Amino acid sequence: MANFWTSSWEGRPVLLDRQDIENIKQVTRIQWGEKVGDFLLKSKVQGVGMCEWKDVENLPLPTNQKEMLKAIMQEYTPMLSAKEDTMRWCGSKSGQYLVKIGYCILDKMEERKECPTKLMWSSPILPKVGVFTWLALKKRILTGERMRKLGFLGPFRCIMCKKVEESLDHLLLQCEEVKTVWSFLLGKLGWMAPLPNTVLDLFSS
Repeated sequence: MANFWTSSWEGRPVLLDRQDIENIKQVTRIQWGEKVGDFLLKSKVQGVGMCEWKDVENLPLPTNQKEMLKAIMQEYTPMLSAKEDTMRWCGSKSGQYLVKIGYCILDKMEERKECPTKLMWSSPILPKVGVFTWLALKKRILTGERMRKLGFLGPFRCIMCKKVEESLDHLLLQCEEVKTVWSFLLGKLGWMAPLPNTVLDLFSS
């Protein structure tokens, strides 16, 4: 049976990740147990059906923590089955993970723009420039920001201005030192438009 605090049951986030419930977790573990069923009035359970949460008023908890536990319980629908627990993926009705549905969910999480692949792989572009551009557009350049996300320890300030964290867009477009270089190059080309804020916008414009 699922653990009340450490299992992601009913497709909800794991409650253990919350930092404000440590004392509640310890008290309920001693008084009731750890399984979801330990928090339910088992006399109300008959096969698969609705059941009731135990009364938190009898727990040796401060009033504010009792109210917090009540609020957590109200977010869930208490249901208990005699069947063995199974893993289900909440992204599909069947409970099975499908790559197509997973991709659709990721696609909706942020606005996607078409990657200008024709530009970077055209014949006038040097292959190493094309590779660098591809990595930049995929945010795979080892900037300070990416290295921090990979678990490396900093500091990761911009090596040129030393003011902010080194990110891809800052390193190639936003840094004051880089803007000076861009200003010189664009002046030679007669381009008067302002620089975009992101690398993707730069190559999409």
